[in-house]
Amino acid sequence: MEKLIRKTCKRYNIPGHVHFLTFSCFHRQPFLVKDRSREWVVDAVGRALLKHDFALWAWVIMPEHVHLLVNPRRKIYSISGFLRSLKRLVTDAALEYVRKYVPRFWTG
Repeated sequence: MEKLIRKTCKRYNIPGHVHFLTFSCFHRQPFLVKDRSREWVVDAVGRALLKHDFALWAWVIMPEHVHLLVNPRRKIYSISGFLRSLKRLVTDAALEYVRKYVPRFWTG
């Protein structure tokens, strides 16, 4: 059985710093090739920006990953919290779609 290896990274929350963020789809699968899934990401980014009070400076959605350049507006913030919120929103949208339109793949 293949062992799952998670990358670990240190995130710094330094007031006044702009952050370049990259995150990948599950197993780097090209899940972001369809407009529907890219819209989930765009919606999630917008909602996470509002929730965490970040400004979006630049972004790109690739077939299997996303790049963001964000600027937190508050002195105290959490890059990890921002990413968690964003990823959770995309996951929830994908699961809702699968449950509604492709229930045979849903096992949860």
